Amino acid sequence: VELADVQPRYSVMDPCAGVGTILTTAASKAEVEQGIGQIAGQEIQPLAWAICKLRLFLLGHDTRLIAQGDCLKTPAFTTGAELMQFDRVFCDM
Repeated sequence: VELADVQPRYSVMDPCAGVGTILTTAASKAEVEQGIGQIAGQEIQPLAWAICKLRLFLLGHDTRLIAQGDCLKTPAFTTGAELMQFDRVFCDM
């Protein structure tokens, strides 16, 4: 996250969110807790997805854009037929 130079107001996305470690770090860096940035994530494993949502919720972050599912087969973040664009995309597998 430090190497990606996340700035306030940036939107960040993790297509393989896991339990949300990268998203929680990026969220605090992008100051999304103050409503001036956006975090999104998708996780295929239901238990990891639930932990990610709970973790972000307990830290006071918006969890509306944390989706469950396969980001390659059924991407959750689209506008019409196009994929949504984000300022930074993180993926740690």
